[in-house]
Amino acid sequence: MIPVGEFRNLGSEQNQKFRVLKPWWDVFSEYLCIAMLMIGVFGCTLQLTQDKITCLPSHFTSPTPEAIDCGYIRNYRENETLLVKPPENPIIREVVGRKNNLDIHQYVFVNYYCYERFVHWYAKYFPYLVVIHTMIFMVASSFWFKFPGTSSKIDLFVTILGKCFDSPWTTRALSEVSEERGEEKLVSWRRNTMTRDRIDEEETTGLLLRSSSVKSNPEKKSPEPQPSLSALDKKEGEQAKALFEKVKKFRTHVEEADLLYVMYVLQTSLKVFKFLLIIIYTAVLVPNIEVVVRCYVPPELTGFDIYCCNHNKAHLFSKLAYCYICFVGVYGLLCIYTLYWLFHRPLKEYSFEQVRLETGINDIPDVKNDFAFLLHLVDQYDALYSKRFAVFLSEVSESRLHQLNLNHEWTAKKLRAPLAKRQ
Repeated sequence: MIPVGEFRNLGSEQNQKFRVLKPWWDVFSEYLCIAMLMIGVFGCTLQLTQDKITCLPSHFTSPTPEAIDCGYIRNYRENETLLVKPPENPIIREVVGRKNNLDIHQYVFVNYYCYERFVHWYAKYFPYLVVIHTMIFMVASSFWFKFPGTSSKIDLFVTILGKCFDSPWTTRALSEVSEERGEEKLVSWRRNTMTRDRIDEEETTGLLLRSSSVKSNPEKKSPEPQPSLSALDKKEGEQAKALFEKVKKFRTHVEEADLLYVMYVLQTSLKVFKFLLIIIYTAVLVPNIEVVVRCYVPPELTGFDIYCCNHNKAHLFSKLAYCYICFVGVYGLLCIYTLYWLFHRPLKEYSFEQVRLETGINDIPDVKNDFAFLLHLVDQYDALYSKRFAVFLSEVSESRLHQLNLNHEWTAKKLRAPLAKRQ
């Protein structure tokens, strides 16, 4: 018997690594796959641990065996309600059954023979089909994470995205922009106030010059920015510089093609096709899961030719089959919605317009093709990732980092050294 914990931990490492590229519909689909897989595992366990069928011979015979039907057993409970109520003082009598004169080995043989020959194939292999179909769904959902042409790009993107999100330079750049925007608002407010109060033009100019000098001349500014300069040490600056280079190379490589987008569309289309196939043939074949099965055995083997058999798990399997159809139906609707999302929205273009408005970094370029598609998927998980990642697409942010790295490299002591030698 397969431990349940093995299925609970199935793909947990992959889910943690690539969770930023899994929209809500992919996450919901994974839970549906786990539910469908548990249905299949439960059915397979019953198949392997319990008796499949039990047969009894029929004492009626006919030159045409098809004329003898076991339907009266199936309809017995329905006809039971039509029987006349027994009298108030019933006569109690002993009921003696008929002897079949069959030994245990003949019954075992008949059970296996009838199960293999006369039970419908769908009633026998239903749980195995559920497991196979569910595994195909799971493989199709994660195929682009394993395909050599796409897995390398995805793995590199997820790694860079995580480093950009956790980089101290990201927080530093966003906070600097916020401070500058605050200073600009302060200057604008002072200008409007001075205009309303009709203050002298020279005084207004002097105040504006002093406000701008606070922004442009760090030497005359009070030592407020000094703590922020020391917040990013030399090692962190070098790591941020390496991230800028990685982002540039990755963008150049990924924007050339749309393989990731095409692969995602293909695997989603495959799941939709699989969903339609399962719904159609399962809805047609579920009625073939019958509790009572009529079986014909050569009379020279046991002396009886017609056996009426009870499929022990047919009632449960039919209920599981309808439950499975419901899960597959919801899964298919999610896949159809995914296709609608893929074709309805321009996923090959990604604009950072909203990010530029929020952060104030105006030189963040728009991206296209697979790079844009990956960022659209990330937005479905958390838009904050794209906002922090955009810092490493800005040339202004890179130039500021370069200046900071130069400050770390050329300290005041190092600059005074050549002067001291000349003296």
